[in-house]
Amino acid sequence: HGGWPSETIEHDRDNIFVSLHCTTDFQPHPIVLVNTTIERTGWQYDKEILAIINHIVQLHVKLARPHCSNLPLEKLPTELTEIGESAFENCEKITYVNIPSGVSEVGKKAFSGCKGVTDLSIKSGVVVFSDEAFSGCNQIKEITFPKSVLSIGSDAFSGCSELAEVTIPKGTKSIKSGAFSGSKIDEVVISKTCSVQQDSFPSSTKILYYD
Repeated sequence: HGGWPSETIEHDRDNIFVSLHCTTDFQPHPIVLVNTTIERTGWQYDKEILAIINHIVQLHVKLARPHCSNLPLEKLPTELTEIGESAFENCEKITYVNIPSGVSEVGKKAFSGCKGVTDLSIKSGVVVFSDEAFSGCNQIKEITFPKSVLSIGSDAFSGCSELAEVTIPKGTKSIKSGAFSGSKIDEVVISKTCSVQQDSFPSSTKILYYD
């Protein structure tokens, strides 16, 4: 935890000057993360700004992970497009995860072993939950996936032993091996167009398909 990046932005007619830095509780002096000049060139300018924001958030997470209790996940910027592999793995004191609408992919093991998570909110925009994304999060009881979700990876929610209810949208294309293994889901309703691997759910789960 600690301070989120703060920025200094100046501009003239043709360029924008960006300087970002952050501090953490264990590194109290400002760390310069970005100090650069970007030309104003339409979509390329926007693309570079997004790349900077993603870089800053991911780097901040890596800096914070050794002391990752109570990370302010609800403050992740909407411009974030991906939560990287093992970004918050084994951060057991996190209790609430709110994935912003700008995120299209939740990386492998991104929140694996976050045993304190009780509340998971997923905004529309997320497309892929990678393998083991939330594996071992054994206090999550229900999940509503937004319409944007196309793929739920292998063991993505395996070991979520309190998970009893999931809502799978019609547009989801694939649910891979072990995705919800070890859960307590009694019944789930899924579109016939979704490819569901045989052991995606516990053997006791009743799967109802609809057109």
